[in-house]
Amino acid sequence: MQQDQAAYSDFQPVSDLPLLRFYTWSAPTLSIGRFQSLSEVLHERLQTLNIPVVRRPTGGQAILHAGDLTFSLVAPHSGPLQGNVTQSFAAFAAGVICGLQMLGLNASLGYNQPEAGRFKAPSCLEHTTAADICLGNQKLLGAAQVRSRKNLLIQAVIYRQLHRELLQTIFEASPSGTDLAAHLTPVPDHQTLAQCICKGFEKHWGIRFEPATERG
Repeated sequence: MQQDQAAYSDFQPVSDLPLLRFYTWSAPTLSIGRFQSLSEVLHERLQTLNIPVVRRPTGGQAILHAGDLTFSLVAPHSGPLQGNVTQSFAAFAAGVICGLQMLGLNASLGYNQPEAGRFKAPSCLEHTTAADICLGNQKLLGAAQVRSRKNLLIQAVIYRQLHRELLQTIFEASPSGTDLAAHLTPVPDHQTLAQCICKGFEKHWGIRFEPATERG
């Protein structure tokens, strides 16, 4: 998360090309949205489970990083991600969906829940917005965005294998989202998944760039 923040803060656009970064987590970690607060009970539960909490520079709800691939894009307000927040999310999602098609998955853009049903649960998996990607009626990928005058940052997570028991323990609710393991056998490894997403961006946007895969 710190490297995403640094890339976003230090980014000096010299072209329309975004910076793409993929990473995994060495241990289960909960990331929370920029403006999100957790209850004292949930904090105590996480301490008991020895799960650290980090804050994202982007918004949204809590994400358990375990069995997932996390990735981010830093881009200027020109090129593939130009436009307002909704337009940038749509361009981002189109690239990801193109990459998922290379794995044989027919994913689609998410939908906004009615206002009364949004953001009551702390877990990102329990909310669907137009920034998300779904398989059928289940959320597969969540994304959040932050913008400055010169650039924007989109952070996203896609689960290879949901740790359902751990999610149940943390949030006291069965996760309603889905993962790649429910749709693909065998499940693509992190490198294959990252390559497909990268190629999806390149194909849909008509660009060429090399992502960097790190552990964070």
